[in-house]
Amino acid sequence: PIPDHSVPPEPQQRKRRYATVFMESSPLFMIGYHKPAYPHRDDPALSLMQEILAGSKVSPLYAEIVKGKQLAQSVSFEETPGSAY
Repeated sequence: PIPDHSVPPEPQQRKRRYATVFMESSPLFMIGYHKPAYPHRDDPALSLMQEILAGSKVSPLYAEIVKGKQLAQSVSFEETPGSAY
């Protein structure tokens, strides 16, 4: 028989959660959002939106935050099942 690889649903999160970590390193700012996973019908559109907004050095977020306001050295996104950030 084929083993069941389904992922149990996460409990609903009803409020924002914040964490601050102090260490000797370059400053880093991260924001995380829940996103439906494949095969949800919204997954392709949200993946495309992330790529357009932050996927390259010509993206709007890079142009505004790195080149324009010079608040950061880079902009990126992470989209993987189970990624922490």
